[in-house]
Amino acid sequence: MVLLAFILWVAPSLPQQPSATVTMKGHYVWIQTPRKQNAVTAVFSPQGRDAWKVSFHFTWHKKKHVYVGEAQGSLVNGELEGWVAEEVYGVIYRFKGVSKNGAFTGSHLQVQTVEGEDDLLINTGTLAMTRAEP
Repeated sequence: MVLLAFILWVAPSLPQQPSATVTMKGHYVWIQTPRKQNAVTAVFSPQGRDAWKVSFHFTWHKKKHVYVGEAQGSLVNGELEGWVAEEVYGVIYRFKGVSKNGAFTGSHLQVQTVEGEDDLLINTGTLAMTRAEP
């Protein structure tokens, strides 16, 4: 009985996985320009439990880009990983990392595919984002 009362008291205060579209803002660092932080906005739309459609919005060389893909995992606490595709040539980038109290930190990697071989993942830098205020 005491355990049930404790769970009912603590549970509402625990961070919950969002059930609506979530916007996160932060920066990425491209490994070839390690001292420069580039702004990024990511929009996560729920597709089921811990499944998301995601779009990354950013400017690179004075040109606006939107890369679209999918993600799996937690935006609140836990592992999060996914992929997005570059809009012109279809180059795929993976991202993976950890969310802690709604803040994500991780890395991004370019996927290179060679026919008949396993995909090669090339480290392209880091990524850090937090939930944007509504």
